[in-house]
Amino acid sequence: MSEKIMFRISDKAKLQLKDIMEREGWVDFGLRISAKGGGCSALAYTVGFQETAMENDKILEVNDIKIYVDPYSVSRLQDIELDFLDGMGKTGFIFRNRSSACNGGCGNFQ
Repeated sequence: MSEKIMFRISDKAKLQLKDIMEREGWVDFGLRISAKGGGCSALAYTVGFQETAMENDKILEVNDIKIYVDPYSVSRLQDIELDFLDGMGKTGFIFRNRSSACNGGCGNFQ
């Protein structure tokens, strides 16, 4: 039985990601997401573009974006949303933990 991961990518984040991939010529690339210790809920998220998945990765398709996730990070994406802010002095990708009081700076985009 397959584990269902409730990870989301907002429409704003999707547009930004697709724009970056198109500009860089990374049309068939996916997004690598890893959870690391740190941040306000003991986790920080790192993101990068990658052409193929690694051997033990879980591969997700979220809002038309391929996501590659290592085994440690899979369960740590539960109830997380990748969003993009543009305005009010903040511009960039953020991770929102929909089940945590910390919403807005609990991740890093690298």
